[in-house]
Amino acid sequence: MPEQSIVDGIHIPGLPNECVAVDLSTGIYSGMPHYPSPYLPEIAVAPTANHNSHKRAATTITFGSHSGTHADAPWHADPDGLALDRVPLSHWIGRAMVVRLAGRNQAAPIHKKDLEQCAIPEDVERLIIATGWCESQWGCDAYWTEGPYLAGDAADFLVKLPNLLLLGIDSPNIDAAADTRMGVTAPVHRRILSRGMVVLESLCNVSRLPDAFFLFAPPLRIVGGDGCPCRPIGIYRPSGNDA
Repeated sequence: MPEQSIVDGIHIPGLPNECVAVDLSTGIYSGMPHYPSPYLPEIAVAPTANHNSHKRAATTITFGSHSGTHADAPWHADPDGLALDRVPLSHWIGRAMVVRLAGRNQAAPIHKKDLEQCAIPEDVERLIIATGWCESQWGCDAYWTEGPYLAGDAADFLVKLPNLLLLGIDSPNIDAAADTRMGVTAPVHRRILSRGMVVLESLCNVSRLPDAFFLFAPPLRIVGGDGCPCRPIGIYRPSGNDA
């Protein structure tokens, strides 16, 4: 992954102290790895104008809608669900909670009992599951096929949280790799997204966040879009209280 600014101090008018902003994205760059799927193209960031010849810089960018850190709109898995441009901004912006479930992979997925032990409040609106997978495995082939996912009973637990708008995870897929096949409905995506929630996948740097923080993660407003790479930002006060 190219070097990037991950953590910055920022001042938000109206708050008494400087806040910390954490970049939760992988970024987008030429040749970056992507999910091994026939509908996701190779990722390229190619200059089409330069300062020497054209006195300006311009770029053509090619990527699939589920490349790198990205958002899933309900329409991704639900033919009756909202597309990206129809999802309310409030889904992507607001107070969020991190639950930490380390040591998970394809052989040890996330179950209902794991979430029940995290003391998730019933009124939570945005929930991020931190497993450490992206930070430890990004760039490895195993990242795409061996990472943690949600078991069906975990999905059933989450859709019963009445106020939950957004679910994020630091792995590439909330479904098992075996359930991610062309022509077959991905059951966890369908369960979560048909409830009207949105999903963020391949989050990174989640370990740098406190348990409560402010999330800003709107994707591009692609009309009719099913998903899009995005740059989620986690903001918190150094005291540990969320912004």
